[in-house]
Amino acid sequence: MSAQSETSPAKQTQDANTPNQSLPIHEFEIKDDEIEVEEIKGIKLFTIMLALCLAVFCVALDNTIIATAIPHITNEFETVQDIGWYGSAYFLTTCVCQPVFGTLYSSFDFRGTFLFGLAMFEIGSLVCGVARASSVFIVGRAIAGLGAAGIISGPLVLIARILPMSKRPQFSSLILSMWGFASVAGPLMGGAMSDRATWRWCFFINLPVGLISTVLILWLLHLPQTDKQMQLSFINRVKRIDFLGMVTFMVATICLLLALQWGGTAYSWSNARIIVLFCMFGFLTVAFVVIQIWKGDAAIVPPKVAGQRSIAFAALFSACLGGGFFFFVYYIPFWFQAVSGASATESGLDNVPLMLSQAIGTVVSGALTARWGHYMPFVMLSVVLMSTGAGLITTFSIGMPASKWIGYQILYGLGVGVGFQQPQIAVQAILSSDLIAIGISLMFFTQLLGGAVFLAIGQNVFANRLVAELSASQVPGLDPIMILESGATEFRHGLGLQADQILVVIQAYATALVASYRVGLIVSCLAMLGALGMKWKSIKGLATIEVGM
Repeated sequence: MSAQSETSPAKQTQDANTPNQSLPIHEFEIKDDEIEVEEIKGIKLFTIMLALCLAVFCVALDNTIIATAIPHITNEFETVQDIGWYGSAYFLTTCVCQPVFGTLYSSFDFRGTFLFGLAMFEIGSLVCGVARASSVFIVGRAIAGLGAAGIISGPLVLIARILPMSKRPQFSSLILSMWGFASVAGPLMGGAMSDRATWRWCFFINLPVGLISTVLILWLLHLPQTDKQMQLSFINRVKRIDFLGMVTFMVATICLLLALQWGGTAYSWSNARIIVLFCMFGFLTVAFVVIQIWKGDAAIVPPKVAGQRSIAFAALFSACLGGGFFFFVYYIPFWFQAVSGASATESGLDNVPLMLSQAIGTVVSGALTARWGHYMPFVMLSVVLMSTGAGLITTFSIGMPASKWIGYQILYGLGVGVGFQQPQIAVQAILSSDLIAIGISLMFFTQLLGGAVFLAIGQNVFANRLVAELSASQVPGLDPIMILESGATEFRHGLGLQADQILVVIQAYATALVASYRVGLIVSCLAMLGALGMKWKSIKGLATIEVGM
């Protein structure tokens, strides 16, 4: 493998003996005088990107393909009590393992780390596909989620290694657009395979696709060790891993997510279990911060990353974007099923405008960011489009024309797509090369955590408002708790309600959903706080080292 250096400077440098007086005392200015990347080009680059896209598409598909397959899964396992865990087990491990993989990518060989994540995802998919009991299926989902954590952030970490900054946005947008396309295809594929073959193929399909990705990565991707990796032996790198911080962080996050998952649904908010979980989360979070300060540069989230103003505000923006997006992806189909009477598959089709516009916005903004060299205009545009679209979504009404619910979703989806990758681009423009993997994983973590938090808040707003509306209707024979527990469509046919009672329930659902949509509007507006704190910085002019073909 031959290398050819180009000498264009990556960033403006500052005299090492001159302190930066423009920064507050607690803010860090992270410099990287010449960020060098091992650039890959041509057919080799195309094939590697294909392998990454296939892996990410499988992970993204796993988030949505299960939705229309759940009725078939519950029929085979003869239980509906574990439905919540089919999604939560996957989400929990994906979320809590994000910073862990950030550390692994920073300290160890990329190919080995990525293939480890892919192998875990494949093993989890296999366990789900062959499961004969609900408990085994949940274990498989948790294993797959662990592997998915590495696959989600890995491609952007690699792009930062093999492409100059000016080319990264368009390739990053290609990777992230897989989420939008998978969200469109997932419910359709899940329904088709469950109806015409077996739901198990929703998971078996990951095996051949993952194998293709593995073979291509093994064959084509050969990167030299980074300076950080060469300075320390493998054993010393293992010793430097912040295992205490990892465990503390993972347990704290699990406590928070379980409290949000159970609070107001499985248990009341005043239940001792929920209170203990929140207390443990608070205590462990404080402990985690102390551990990170103590560990310094060896921490799972180094203080010089968390203390960077732009990184902190980018994380806030990412959390708000993820909070609003995951909320609407989950609750807009509820409208079509509960209010409009659509089936699960039909509601998935009705949700296509949101998902497709998000994918298109991601690709287009990536190309324009690469062309113009600035990401902040798209961050600002994202907030405007998201807030406007979310505001219009709160005007949903019974019997509204299709032009409205299609147009409102497109507007909001474009806003999400335009801003989806910008925090990751900011990380690459601001942090030094050895910290990029940690920064990217941090952005994905906050995005997922934002989704978990605001989904839980929205769920409680919706449930409380639905019960209140049904109770206020004072219709004889209408039990609010029974309606709430019956599901979004069962009340139409499975509870023996009269036509006038069904109309009251539909109106209550519409009112409750619109009330919950205001949660998505609020968090979309809050994204502006994150945008205002991010630094305006050009992404052009980074040095490269070309890796020979």
